[in-house]
Amino acid sequence: MAKLTPEDKAEIISHMNADHADAVLAYVHYFAGQREFSEATLVGIHEEYMTIESHCSDSSLALPHVTHLDVAFSKPISNLKEAEKMMVTMFFEAKNALASQN
Repeated sequence: MAKLTPEDKAEIISHMNADHADAVLAYVHYFAGQREFSEATLVGIHEEYMTIESHCSDSSLALPHVTHLDVAFSKPISNLKEAEKMMVTMFFEAKNALASQN
């Protein structure tokens, strides 16, 4: 199986943080089950998971202010097209599930 290149990873991270911060936060809220986090930044992408730095601005909660969470993909990705398809699918799954919980 092919692997993501360092350039692919940098492009995904940059694009997601610049254009899809709402999706990154939705991954944290739904897939990591961490609804109390208010900000999220994609900091790493791998073939099997993404690493997200999450921030909690509510100091009354017994949470670290910043934490790193790994969110698994349902199947490994190996190129930009697969990453895009996976992340879009995950966003809509999270968005729909979170909307039905409200």
